[in-house]
Amino acid sequence: MSEAALASCDRGQALAAATITAPAAAASHPRGVLATTVLASSLAFVDGSIVNVGLQAIAQSFAADGASLSWVISGYLLPLSALLLLGGAAGDRFGHRRLLLMGVGLFAAASLLCAAAPGLPWLTGLNSAVARTGGLVSTALLSFILAAQGAALQRLFEVAMLCAAAAALAAAVCAFVWLKPPAPARNP
Repeated sequence: MSEAALASCDRGQALAAATITAPAAAASHPRGVLATTVLASSLAFVDGSIVNVGLQAIAQSFAADGASLSWVISGYLLPLSALLLLGGAAGDRFGHRRLLLMGVGLFAAASLLCAAAPGLPWLTGLNSAVARTGGLVSTALLSFILAAQGAALQRLFEVAMLCAAAAALAAAVCAFVWLKPPAPARNP
């Protein structure tokens, strides 16, 4: 290979490396990083739970049948799952911090639009947009944890995962309590 071609390859590799977010040696604020990751990761997962819990109210508001309601759920889960890998690649290319900030902003905007949806097709489409931004946010969060490899942050991350598991269990218990069928009436 000629030296001009090698120099061109080296320049391309240097430019590519400059766009990838370099991992930090240690987090300067590990508790702040943990709080950010826990709060932002709860966005996507709590939103999916809220939609599941609110299906009865959605059905009544839009006079929807079961098949239409399944599209509300599928319209959220499919894009969220599909964009996890693409979000990771986009974070590597454009920067994970930028992707997180953009994802949270778009998530909030799409969620507000969902609240004002005039009909079920609109709600399904906007809920899909919320899921797309949730996929971007979720992958950016994982990169923050991997980039901040401090031992204190690792321990805090383990505690956060325990808290997330406890929150999921609490959500399941609350859903069971709220959705419990009424007791049959007693005849005197």
